[in-house]
Amino acid sequence: MLTMQAPLPTFGPIYGERDAIAAMLGLEPAALPAGMPVQSVSCGVPYLLVPVLDLETMQRIRFRLDIWERVLRRSPHPHVLAFTLQCRYEGSSAHCRMFAPGLGVHEDPATATAAGPLVSYFARWGILEPVQKVQFVCEQGIEIGRPSFIHVTLERNGEDIKSLRIGGQCVAVGGGQIQIEG
Repeated sequence: MLTMQAPLPTFGPIYGERDAIAAMLGLEPAALPAGMPVQSVSCGVPYLLVPVLDLETMQRIRFRLDIWERVLRRSPHPHVLAFTLQCRYEGSSAHCRMFAPGLGVHEDPATATAAGPLVSYFARWGILEPVQKVQFVCEQGIEIGRPSFIHVTLERNGEDIKSLRIGGQCVAVGGGQIQIEG
């Protein structure tokens, strides 16, 4: 398994327009649980983290580019990571879907840069066990037929996050060479 050290998280604002975010995902407002905020978190790349009720609701997401254009395109957190704590696979900690139309990515099957912010969000909001070292697995890409499992190790000192390691296994899907003549 390959791993990388992620930058420590920066927590951005809590997003108040939950109805607009639900509509952008093609969902009803009640699909976003009230007890968890929609918040921007970054470990180098900012994501708007959007909690969703359950696995069945995650499968119903139909990302609305027209609403994203109006609501998030020009925001400091235009990439969207929707998640639920219900998982399809044993051993997973969260089920995720990531949308980044500003980067030309309709839906990404595996987003290591979003896994650190998600686990940091869980640590901040008391969703993780209050232990010094936590192992976490994000399952992603299932709805688009490319299941992936991103492993995150979070270490903390008290409530402060001191380290995030992110990794997994990968399969090469392409390659190339650049020849420079001079």
